[in-house]
Amino acid sequence: MFFVDRAKTGKAAIGAVGRRTERLLEACLDSFGVDLHDDAPIFRNRSRAPYSKDTLGDDFRAVRGG
Repeated sequence: MFFVDRAKTGKAAIGAVGRRTERLLEACLDSFGVDLHDDAPIFRNRSRAPYSKDTLGDDFRAVRGG
């Protein structure tokens, strides 16, 4: 479980991650071979730069074929 503020409203929100997703994320983070800061971006584009709010959606649409 994690807590965030919503960007548009500024209101608090809670996100939940299932056990399978948690295991997959841990495996991904372990593959980096480094310890990340708590606020470090996890998801990065092909050039290894952190996704911006605009580019993540674009790449997701391309992957899912829409």
